[in-house]
Amino acid sequence: KLREAEALCRQSISEDTDLTEEDIEAELAIIHGQMAYVMQLQGNTDDALQLYNQIIKLKPTDVGLLAVVANNIITINKDQNVFDSKKKVKLTNAEGVEHKLSKKQIQAIEFNKALSMYTVTKACMILKSIKELEHKPGMVSALVTMHSYDEDIDSAIEVFSKAIRWYQENQPNSPTHLSLIREAANFKLKHGRKKDAINDLEQLWKQNPKDIHTLAQLISAYSLVDANKAKVLSKHLPSSDTLPKNYDPKVTPDPERWLPMRERSYYRGKKKGKKKEQIGKGTQGATSTASAELDASKTASSPPTSPRPGLAATSSSNVVPPRHQKPVGAAGT
Repeated sequence: KLREAEALCRQSISEDTDLTEEDIEAELAIIHGQMAYVMQLQGNTDDALQLYNQIIKLKPTDVGLLAVVANNIITINKDQNVFDSKKKVKLTNAEGVEHKLSKKQIQAIEFNKALSMYTVTKACMILKSIKELEHKPGMVSALVTMHSYDEDIDSAIEVFSKAIRWYQENQPNSPTHLSLIREAANFKLKHGRKKDAINDLEQLWKQNPKDIHTLAQLISAYSLVDANKAKVLSKHLPSSDTLPKNYDPKVTPDPERWLPMRERSYYRGKKKGKKKEQIGKGTQGATSTASAELDASKTASSPPTSPRPGLAATSSSNVVPPRHQKPVGAAGT
């Protein structure tokens, strides 16, 4: 029945010559989604997943359709591809999705969200139980990434802190130790933990007072919490006379050097060179361009390309089809 519906729909849509193949696939997305759902129930998860992912690539404007597609992908992933499932969960949180789905569908999606959050948390617990690897950069990176996906910034910072303490006690000032401190500072700055980041940056700068990059980061962080301290530290920066590269004091700088080239007053555009016509091997004086125009075989229209196979999506019967939705900015007919 779904195949029959697809054929009838495609036949009806194809009569509108203004629609592209991509537009047609968007119209068929709900039918293809139902096909994928049936495949999933039959255990044919590979083909179902392919259809689901294809509808995601279409980026349909129907938030209800996207939510159901994302939810069904999560159910196929189960305890695999956790990060992919985490991305798909975001598609189920779109504004207005609650008006597109039934109460039963919303309950199923919320239940899967809870399971997804629990499975990341459980993975972190297993990784943290391997004490001999807890301080390794690879383990730190994995744990910080997972906590970040769960938006648990405090736990991510604690992972950094434990690893830094280990190196402080066992390998102080080693390259790995200093690298972890720098990454922890960057992470804290990214998530608004400025005061904590300042402590890390000060420790790095004391280890290498000539590190201008760290000093600049430290001044920038202090400027947000203590302007006077930032001014004091700025005195340690090198003189501006030593900063410019390839500076020639005898040459007056271009006053428009900060503007893009095409916005400068002296910009005249790129000169277009004249292309010489190449002499062909035909009759004397004939050019390749002229011979190409006289060649009937090159002017014949090429056969139309075959349409792409139907793209994927999932939705339910009470999702409003894209064909019934009013296009944004479309003129009335």
